[in-house]
Amino acid sequence: MPKSTKFSLLPLAVAVTSLMLSACGGGSFNNPSTIVIGQSKMIEKSDQSKDASAAKDDDNANADTKNKADSRLTMPVLGSVLAIPKRNQAYDKKKLTHLEEHVPLDENNITTAHTNPLPALTKELQERYEGGKIYQSDDKYKFVKAGWIFTGLRPDETIKTDEDTDQPKQYTKGDGYLYYYGDNPTTGLAKGVANYTGHWDFVTDVKRERESTITETTGRQAFGGGSGYKMDSGFGDEVGATSFAEQVFGQYAPRQGNHRAVFKADFDAKKLTGTLSTKQKAIASSPETYVDRYDIDATIKGNRFAGSAIAKNTKSSFLEPNFFNKNADNRLEGGFYGENAEELAGKFLTNDNSVFAVFAGKQDNPEKVEKLEQVFGGSYVELTQDKAVNPAQKSQVLSLVNFGNVDQLQLGDHTITLLPQEAGKTTQQSVKLPTGQTAVITSFGSSDGVLRLGSVSKTAKPGAEQNGKIAENAETTNKSGVISKSTKPTKDQIEFAKQKLTEKVERLKKDLSDLIATYPNSKDKSALKKQITDKVLAGYVDVKEREYAEDDLKELLNALDVAEERANATEDILNILITGDKYKTDNEDNLKEFLVQSPLVQSTTNHTQEQLAIARDKLKAQLETEKQDLEELLATFVIGNEILGDEDGEEIDAKELDKLKAQIIDKIKNAYTEDKRTEVEKQAKLLIEQLKAEDEETTAKLVEFLAKGDKFDGENMANLTAYLPQNNSSSQAGFGLIGIEESLTGLYLLGERTPVSQVPVQGQANYQGTWHGRIGHHWQSQAGYGEYDGKAKFEVDFGTKQLTGTLTEKSGIEPAFNLKATINGNGFSGTATSRSNGIYLDEGRQQNQQILTVESNNLTGAFYGENAKHLGGSFSFEKTLNDDETVVGGAVFYGTRTKE
Repeated sequence: MPKSTKFSLLPLAVAVTSLMLSACGGGSFNNPSTIVIGQSKMIEKSDQSKDASAAKDDDNANADTKNKADSRLTMPVLGSVLAIPKRNQAYDKKKLTHLEEHVPLDENNITTAHTNPLPALTKELQERYEGGKIYQSDDKYKFVKAGWIFTGLRPDETIKTDEDTDQPKQYTKGDGYLYYYGDNPTTGLAKGVANYTGHWDFVTDVKRERESTITETTGRQAFGGGSGYKMDSGFGDEVGATSFAEQVFGQYAPRQGNHRAVFKADFDAKKLTGTLSTKQKAIASSPETYVDRYDIDATIKGNRFAGSAIAKNTKSSFLEPNFFNKNADNRLEGGFYGENAEELAGKFLTNDNSVFAVFAGKQDNPEKVEKLEQVFGGSYVELTQDKAVNPAQKSQVLSLVNFGNVDQLQLGDHTITLLPQEAGKTTQQSVKLPTGQTAVITSFGSSDGVLRLGSVSKTAKPGAEQNGKIAENAETTNKSGVISKSTKPTKDQIEFAKQKLTEKVERLKKDLSDLIATYPNSKDKSALKKQITDKVLAGYVDVKEREYAEDDLKELLNALDVAEERANATEDILNILITGDKYKTDNEDNLKEFLVQSPLVQSTTNHTQEQLAIARDKLKAQLETEKQDLEELLATFVIGNEILGDEDGEEIDAKELDKLKAQIIDKIKNAYTEDKRTEVEKQAKLLIEQLKAEDEETTAKLVEFLAKGDKFDGENMANLTAYLPQNNSSSQAGFGLIGIEESLTGLYLLGERTPVSQVPVQGQANYQGTWHGRIGHHWQSQAGYGEYDGKAKFEVDFGTKQLTGTLTEKSGIEPAFNLKATINGNGFSGTATSRSNGIYLDEGRQQNQQILTVESNNLTGAFYGENAKHLGGSFSFEKTLNDDETVVGGAVFYGTRTKE
C-alpha cells in the first residue's frame, strides 16, 4: 500500500476571537447612579492554562461572574479549526537522543472560525505549496461543514533545516487541518425527539513511541503509529494520526466515508446522545463491520449543546493498540443549524489532549421536520455617525447571531460574555478586541435572564482618526469633518465571495478532468484538444500569462497520447487551469459576481426581519408553483413516452417529446446559478432516461432536484431582492451599508421569545421598564432604574392586537417618543414618533439649538419570557437637520408586566 504524506503546523488564517469576561459587583437599587463596572480582557495563550482562582485574581472577578463564564472548549462558536501536528524527527548526534518525543494537541491552538474557514485555509495551502494538489473531504450538508483539508503529499519526504546547529529540524512535508463550521444557527426551540446521521473525523497527537514490549525472541519492540494502529506509515508517530489515514481494505488515502456518527436529540429532556463508530475491513474475505469508539452525552441549551465524549474501550496495549481510550469529560460543544434544526455539528478534545474530533449530522427524515417558531434572536441598531465609517449615513436594524444564550453578545467576529444582570442595575464593561479596538458595553434588562439590552461604543480601528478614544461618546458634540468615501465590502462578504470562487474553480477542475478522461477513446482527438485548450485559457485575462499557458499546454496535450505520461500531464493541465488570473481570490475584480450573492443580511440590507420573512415566504410560494409546473410536464412526458413505445397506440411525434424533454431540463437548470448548469443538465438527462424506463420514483427525484436549486435558497439575499421593498433613499446613493463588524456605535437587544401559544389572546396588560436612545452626537437618553431616570411605559390590548407606549428621557415630563404597534404572533411592528414639539438637541447650546421631529416606520419587537412577562423592541431613523447635517438615531426599549 502506498505511503501517505504527513503534515506540519502552520499559522492559521482564521482569527481567534473567543472572549471571556469577568467583573466586580457593587451598587444598589436605591442609588440610580450606581452601576456594576467590570474590566474585561482578551484571553492570551499564556493565560488560558490558568485555573479559575488565578483568573479570578487577574480579572478582579467575583465568584458569580466566574461561575457563569464558559470554558474555552465549550464556549459556543460557529466553528473551530486545528492544524494537524507534526513531530521534529531530527536526531541529536551528540546526546544520541531524539529531539522531540511527543507533541500533544493544545487547546490553545484550536482556532475559532466565525466564517467558513475553507477559503482561508485553501489560500494558505496554495501559497505554501504552490501547484500542490489540495485534498478536501466532501461536503454533504446544507448548513454545516466538518472534515479535513490538506496538501503536499510526499511519501517519505521531509524538510530539513538548521542541520549544522544543536537544534536541527526535520519535519514531514505537507500540511493539513481539521475543521467544523455551521451557518444559520437555529433560532427556534425544537420539541420532541429527532434522529441525526452523519460522520466524524479526527486527528491525534504525535508520539514516537506509544506501546512497547520486550520478548525473548524479538527483544524490545516499540511503535507510535503506522500499521500497528491500522494507520498509513508515519501517521501517529511523525504526524498526527487522522481519519483519512486509517486503513480499510481496498481503499487508498485519502479515505472518507468510514466514520459513522448517529445522534438522538431529545429536545424536551434537553439531552443529546450519540455514538461515533469506525468501519473495519482487514482482508478481502472479511465482512465490513463497525466498532464503536465514543458515546456522546450532552445537554441541550437553546440551540447549542455541551457535554462529554465517553471512550468505549479504555484499554490500549502492544497487542491491541488503541488511540481512542480516553474520555473528553465536559470538553465537547456544538450546535444546531438551519431554521428548523435540520443539522448539527460540533467538536471535542480528550482529557489528555490526545484526540481532537469534529462531527456533523443531518436529520434522518427531513421531509418530516416541523417548522419552528423563532425563539432566540437579537437586533443591533447601527448608529455610527462618522462619515468615514458610515458614508451612507443610514441607520439600520440588523440581525444579531444568537447561540441561544442571551448573556453572550456576538459583534461580528467577536463573542463577548456580558456581565451578570442584577435587578434594578445597569452594567458597564470594557473589552479589548483582537482588532486593537476597545469596546465599552453597557447592559440592562430583565433580572430573570431572558432579555438583555444595551449599548456598544468602540474606538476607531488603529490607524484611523480618533484612535484610542471611545468613538462617538455621548459627551462629544463635534461634528465629523472627515470627507466621506465609498464603503468597501465587509470581511465576511469577501470571505463568502472567495469561498464561492474557490467552489467554482473546483467544479471547473472536475469538468475538465472528466473531459480529459475521455481522450484515450476519443475519435476526434484534435477537436478535443481544442476544447481542452479553450476551457483552460478561459481563465486567463493577462495576454502574456495566456501566451505562456498556451505554450505549456501544447506540450502537455501531446503527452496525453503517451499512456505512461497521461496521468502527470492531466495533473499539470489542471494546475494550469487553476492558476489563471481570473481565478485568483486576492483579486477583488474576480469576486464581484459572488458579492451580490452574499447571504450576510446584516451587511447588505436595511430590511426588517418581518420583511425578510415575507420575502422568504414568497420565494417558497414561487418554488411550489415551479414544482407543480414541473410535475405537470413530467406527467405529460410519461404519457407521451408510453404512447410512443406502444405499437398499437396513438402516434405521437418524437420531436414533440424531445421539446418536452428540453422544457423539463431548462426548468430544472434555471433553478441553479449559471456555473452549475452544465453539471445539472447532465444529471437531469440521466434521471429522464430513468423516467423513460418507467421508474416511478424518478418524478419525485426530479422535483426534489429542482427544489434544491440555489436560486430558491432563502438565505441568499440575491434570491430575495425581487420580493423585498425597494429603498430609493438618496442618502444611500453610491454608498454601501456597513455591518456590525464595522459599526463603531450601536444598541443591541438579545432575548428568548415567548412561545406563540403562551401569548394571551384577550385582555389588557401594562408594562414598565427603561430604554436607551441616541441621536448622532447631539442627544442621548441612557437606561436607568432611579426615580428620575428614563421611563418606558406600555399598554397592550391582546384582544385587539394593539400596543401603545411612551419613552420618556431622564428628568423628562413629556415623552420623547410615542409608540404604536400591531401584534402578530409573539412579535409586533409599527411606528415610533417624536413628540409634536420635537426633541431639543444640544441642550447646553445657547444659540442655533436644533429641534428634531421624526417618525420611524421600522419599529419591531417581541414578547419575552413565560406568558409574555416582558416585551422589548427597537427602531431607527435618519434625519437631515437645518444645516444639512444628517444624523442617525434609534433606541432599544423593554418593559416588564406590572402587577395590578
